[in-house]
Amino acid sequence: MVKEITFEQKNPQMGQVKGILRIIGKDLFIKVNTYKYGKQLIDKFKTAGCKVEESKDWIKVDLFYTHKSIILAGTTLDSEEELPEELENKLYNFYMLQYAKAGMKVEGKSI
Repeated sequence: MVKEITFEQKNPQMGQVKGILRIIGKDLFIKVNTYKYGKQLIDKFKTAGCKVEESKDWIKVDLFYTHKSIILAGTTLDSEEELPEELENKLYNFYMLQYAKAGMKVEGKSI
């Protein structure tokens, strides 16, 4: 099942921050946008060794491209030990919490 997170915030430093993040198994799909934060996020993924595939509308991020496991907020996610559905749920919960902590208006759903 696909999980989708929409987030939005008006920020004096970055202006309007708005986006869509979809999580399918272990992969992230980020709706293409041009705001500064989005470009910084993609650069961080690349620096961390993630595989980033850019297309016209969506950017696909494989978090486990160079690592079988990653640590997010103190929790280890292992792509070889956990089912894709488990990884999807953990990633969804992590990003929902992170966007909310950043003061964004966040909505999540399964599609």
